[in-house]
Amino acid sequence: MPSSERLKFAHHFVKDGSVDSICPRCCATVASAASETDLMLKEQRHVCDPFVVAYYEFFKKMPRSETISEQFNRDQNIVGKPKSS
Repeated sequence: MPSSERLKFAHHFVKDGSVDSICPRCCATVASAASETDLMLKEQRHVCDPFVVAYYEFFKKMPRSETISEQFNRDQNIVGKPKSS
């Protein structure tokens, strides 16, 4: 990955003392290591799977769906209203 595109990887500290590196673009666990400094080379070499990136980008662009309670309230309003002539 070119330095101009350097990503900020999330670091998840595991109970066993290791650290996982997670790509913010494709959500893949890039590496697991004993310390954060051991992750740097693997993060620099990581290449996102274009299919996975496209998948996440597609769902980011979708409109927010209604929650179950919003659907219920909408349906109750429709059912409870008398038909106007």
